[in-house]
Amino acid sequence: GIEPDPKRVKAILELRNPENVKELQSVIGTIMYYHDYIPNLADIMDPLYNLLKKDVKFDFDDKCQKSMQTIKECLSSKPILTHFDPQYDHEVRIDASNTGMGCVLIQNEPDGDKPVHFGSKTYKKHQRNWHSNKKEFYTAYWAVCKELSVYVQGIFFTLKCDNKAVVSMITNSKCSQAEFRWINNLQMYNFKIEHRKGSKNTDADMQSRLHPKSETKLNRCLVLKNFTKDNMFSLQKEDEYCSRILGDLNKENVPKNISDYFFTINSILYRTYSNDDENYTQLVIPKKLINELLLQFHDCPTSGHFSTQATFERIRQKYFFENMFKIVENYCKTCEKCQLKKSSHKLKPGIGEYFKVDYPFQRVQIDITGPFQETENGNKYIVAAVDHFSKYIELKAIPNQSSYEIAKFIHERILCTHGPPRQLMSDRGKVFISEIVQAIIAINPPTIQKFTSGYHPASNGNVERINGIVKNVLRCFTNENTDDWDLFVMTSQYAYNTKINATTGMSPFQIIYNRTPYNILDLQLNVDQNNEDTYDHNARKRWQKQIEIVNKRMKEKQLKNMKRFNENHRQNIFIIGDIVKLKRRQLNPDLKSKLQAPYEGKYLVIDKKSDTVYLIMKYADPTKQLTVNVENIELFYDRDESEQDANNENKMSDSERESIHEPEYSNDDNLSDTTEIYDYTNLPEARQLRNRAKIKAPKRLTY
Repeated sequence: GIEPDPKRVKAILELRNPENVKELQSVIGTIMYYHDYIPNLADIMDPLYNLLKKDVKFDFDDKCQKSMQTIKECLSSKPILTHFDPQYDHEVRIDASNTGMGCVLIQNEPDGDKPVHFGSKTYKKHQRNWHSNKKEFYTAYWAVCKELSVYVQGIFFTLKCDNKAVVSMITNSKCSQAEFRWINNLQMYNFKIEHRKGSKNTDADMQSRLHPKSETKLNRCLVLKNFTKDNMFSLQKEDEYCSRILGDLNKENVPKNISDYFFTINSILYRTYSNDDENYTQLVIPKKLINELLLQFHDCPTSGHFSTQATFERIRQKYFFENMFKIVENYCKTCEKCQLKKSSHKLKPGIGEYFKVDYPFQRVQIDITGPFQETENGNKYIVAAVDHFSKYIELKAIPNQSSYEIAKFIHERILCTHGPPRQLMSDRGKVFISEIVQAIIAINPPTIQKFTSGYHPASNGNVERINGIVKNVLRCFTNENTDDWDLFVMTSQYAYNTKINATTGMSPFQIIYNRTPYNILDLQLNVDQNNEDTYDHNARKRWQKQIEIVNKRMKEKQLKNMKRFNENHRQNIFIIGDIVKLKRRQLNPDLKSKLQAPYEGKYLVIDKKSDTVYLIMKYADPTKQLTVNVENIELFYDRDESEQDANNENKMSDSERESIHEPEYSNDDNLSDTTEIYDYTNLPEARQLRNRAKIKAPKRLTY
């Protein structure tokens, strides 16, 4: 025998436990086929045989589990799989079920039949709707041409299955295109087909029918063992709030505010409640049972983790406790599952920022777009840079995203053409933080490299917009195969730089060169818009006037855009030490994204880069630090387990939090300094408000 490859016997090792007598019989039949290789098989299988007895309830207990595990170990250990020898006769036994297919390669040796390879596979969703004959036919194709192809190529073998229709289907001339491909592939092998009764096809049958099921763990509601009459009576007497009301009810002169609402039934305290002309009787819950009640009415699957109001309305129909709404509100607000797994319907966080630039190439943004169809010159990407002030762009087609290509572009098209900028902004791609790019920037001291926050391309919005515009232009000129687009990159650059920009009211070319560009018609008509006699005299004055105009227009445009942007956004204030949750951008590709949690956490705010950019740290892993935009984080309401009292007079509501430092807009043409208009972050005040908003809530129970 040989030591089996774990991949080949994976189908056996991952077999789930049988769930009924029929599946158990299939397992036992397969095991008996290989009884020669399992010592003490009768003793091992005794718990399984007991389940086949009449009037015995099918209960696959620990003894059966141990027996099954022992058998798996024996089947998957040497010498269960024998060496493949092409000199012997071989059989390929197949079987298909509703959910999967299986196969076994048997080698007919002088001392008996021995297995060489086991295989199994589940059907895809569309394949499960096939007719049983088509499933069996596909199983034959899969077993011979895919699973066992490495063994059966070049030898004669016998294909055995329990479906007679497979024989006729292989020789049938009227078939679908898919079946024709299967037939064509099967004809490359030398074999004959024999029918094998299903009762004798237990080895392959088991492989197809007993695939591992995905076990879904169902969260179950907590059994409220403490909610009994005797226990309720004793806990109410011990509770300070309940005992005080019970004492008032036993007085001769019961206070009116007590007698109108509270009463006892069999010495247990109740409360009456009226709503919409309907009267409800509420059981008064002592403090020790509040947590169990909230768990039942909020966390239980039949309660659905609904909102504070929905949970409160569900509870108050039958139950009451002191400060009920505040406690329910804090319990729901600090629910970890609600915070991490529910999507937010609030306005997007983060308000617009104003970035002031005073002259051309003070701030340059750079980015890479692609890949495109590879051209004859081998280019697949476009690297773009845009000047924040003049909107002047530089484009270049490059073959790859290597750090060498980016460093070369920065050196040739930015530093050596326009001079070192004060800021060079990019995303956090590997090429922009590479050593060679860092070295190019290091030898130009005036330039400071800035990076955008993760998963927030709007931080580099100018160049992102340029990428979209350039793509639209290239689509208009490239051929049908889209493999000559790099021939039009420079013309696209010129076309954009010479068009009038909506923000500045001038073309980027005019702002940089202090003149309008010549075109073909100007030369043909001998039109000279830039008079040489007055150019030198007026150049400096005209350029200064252009800069003033551009500055004013950019300021007005940005403030207008910020006002429109902030109408649909809210401000989030975070300080160092806040616990936040992070919006998930990279979902598990193996799972459908609809039900994946939109947030992950917890994270700790450890630094503030700007009003909209923060540095956060993984709460459980201090080595994981991220720079994020305020749009991607939300405050996480951490439940303090040491606090049992949910009352907090100084608590600040969410509306109060969001209303602080609301931006004000001026309609006056003479706008004041923007730093005064949009200074929203008075940190001492924000810290005071944050301290007032700390949540005190009852200890949270878990399943």
